[in-house]
Amino acid sequence: MLWLSKHKNVMANLLYKAISFIPLFNRNKRWSNTMGQYNLITYCLKHKAAMCGAIQRFLFHYEMLEKNRYQHLVGVSVDLKKLIFEQLLEKSKSASDLKACTELCGCRADRVLKTAAKCPDCINKEKLAKQQHESFGAVEREFDQPVTENAKCIYKISEENRKILQESVEVEFDQSILLWHIATDLCHYSDQQNSTGTNPVDNDSNCEVSKLLSDYMLYLLVMRPIMLPNRIEQIRFQDTSAEAIEFFQERKSICEEESQACIKLLEVNTEISPSIVKGDRSKSVLFDGCRLAKSLKSLEPQKKWELLCHVWVEILCFAATKCRWNHHAQQLSRGGELFTHVWLLMAHLGITEQFQISKGHARAMLVVH
Repeated sequence: MLWLSKHKNVMANLLYKAISFIPLFNRNKRWSNTMGQYNLITYCLKHKAAMCGAIQRFLFHYEMLEKNRYQHLVGVSVDLKKLIFEQLLEKSKSASDLKACTELCGCRADRVLKTAAKCPDCINKEKLAKQQHESFGAVEREFDQPVTENAKCIYKISEENRKILQESVEVEFDQSILLWHIATDLCHYSDQQNSTGTNPVDNDSNCEVSKLLSDYMLYLLVMRPIMLPNRIEQIRFQDTSAEAIEFFQERKSICEEESQACIKLLEVNTEISPSIVKGDRSKSVLFDGCRLAKSLKSLEPQKKWELLCHVWVEILCFAATKCRWNHHAQQLSRGGELFTHVWLLMAHLGITEQFQISKGHARAMLVVH
C-alpha cells in the first residue's frame, strides 16, 4: 500500500484506489464527511477500455477496475446537510403512528409532486372558481392554458408534462434514479449554457445540492447496488450507457465536453415516447431522461431546482429506509455512507418502519424484517 501510494502513475493509482475499498486495508472508522460521485454523461464521454495486465486481471475483476476509474469523492456541503435536515424535520411532523411512518418511508418523490406548492395565480384561480360556481367551466378555460416555459408551479405546465413527471417516479427504482439523474444533468448544463451572470439560479444552492445528490445516487446504483432496494440490476445502466456512448461517438467532434453533449441530447426530438420507438430491444432510458428534462425546463429556473432538490432528498430517504439494517451496520463499521447517517437521523426523528416507540415508554424497539 505504501509503495502504491508513492508511485504516481495511472495503474498504481487505480490499484491503490481498488485496494483501499477492501476493509482489511481501510482502518478509518470515522465518517469522512464525503460522498461518492458517479456521472453517467462523464463516464460515457471518457469511456475507454482500461489497460489491464495479467496480474490486475488475476487480483481484480475487470469491471470493478473499470468502474473505479470514473468515481470520485466530494465533501458533504453545509447546504446539503441543512436541506436534508429541514426536509426530514418537516416530514417528522406527519409521522404520528406506524401507518403514517410506513407511508412516509414508501414515498419515492410522488409525495413531492402531490404536495408541490401552488403559485399565486393558481390559488387565485381556485378562489375565483369557488366564488363563481355557475361559471366554473369558464374560469377553467380562462386559466388552464398550459405554460411552455417559466411556469411558476407544476400546475401551470401542460397535462402531458405533468404526466411525464408523475410516471418518472412510478417506474422501477433504478429506472427512476437514471431518469432523474439524466434530467438533472441536462437541466444543469443547459442552465449553465444560458447563464448571463445575473441569473438568480447561478448562485442557487438547490442547483448544487441537486447535482450532488444526483451523482451520489448513481454512485450507489453503480458501486453499491447491494445497498439499494431489492431487484436492482445493472442491465438498465449498461444499456443506457451503451446508447449514450454510441450517440456521443457519432457526434465526437461536437460532443467533447459535458455541456456540449447535454445540448445535443436536448436537441433530439422526443415528442413520441422513446419506449414506443425502440420497443423492447433495449432497457435504455437515455431519451426518456431527455423527455423528463424538457418537461422540467417548462418551469422557471428557481422552481425547477427547488422541485429537483426535494425529489432527490425523497429518493435518498426512500433508499435509506429500504436498505437492510445489516448493510447499514456494515457501512457504519467502516465509517458509514451518507445515506446510512440519513437513516439514523430518520430513526431519531421517528420516521422509520424499523424502530417503534411505544406510548408511555422511552425505549425504542427495533423491528427486524
